Amino acid sequence: MSVYSRDLEAYKVTITGRTSSAYYVGGLYGYARRVYTSYVVDSTITFNNSAAYGLGGIVGYMGSYYYIKSTGVTDSTLGNGLGKEIGGLSGRHSSGEIYNSYVQDCIISGNSMVGGIDGTLRGGWSLRNHV
Repeated sequence: MSVYSRDLEAYKVTITGRTSSAYYVGGLYGYARRVYTSYVVDSTITFNNSAAYGLGGIVGYMGSYYYIKSTGVTDSTLGNGLGKEIGGLSGRHSSGEIYNSYVQDCIISGNSMVGGIDGTLRGGWSLRNHV
């Protein structure tokens, strides 16, 4: 489990959640609490079935009261029309903040709950300064 991370980059990687119960798949983390100045570039992150959930360019699931700061996802494919809770930065974000972050030139697709920044935002949260 990631408690704190910064200055990471995934470049030209392919990540696929393959089981029928796949959940929380991300370009850097499946689950995280705090992510700073980290990037996913020219990558493909997908599910292998429609029952899967929680796919994000940076993190599949962001825990309660935590945040993503100054991160970005560029030139990537997130999802392949399967699964739900698919977002450019986070698939599912319980509460907390995402700020000074961006998603650029990406293809994002799924069955339901699909968003450019987050697939699902739950509880108390804040989005600030996004491109």
